[in-house]
Amino acid sequence: MRGVNAEVGYHFTAGRKVNMYAAAGPYYFNQEGKNAIGGEGRLQATFRDRVRLSVNGSYDPIFKGIVQGELSLIIPFGPI
Repeated sequence: MRGVNAEVGYHFTAGRKVNMYAAAGPYYFNQEGKNAIGGEGRLQATFRDRVRLSVNGSYDPIFKGIVQGELSLIIPFGPI
């Protein structure tokens, strides 16, 4: 599928060691006459610059509702 998406987000601090990012925006995908026009949102939290938890959600008439999550361990190869 070919398409485009856009996102507007905001970084904020939820505590001394927790950084947050929230974002939302629309998307459009098309293939073989099927149009997926929908919206998506994301909430991400980074704890002590080492662990990141992210939850993404989207909805459109073709794919319906989709929720995904991700847990990441950040291992820097230099100073943070």
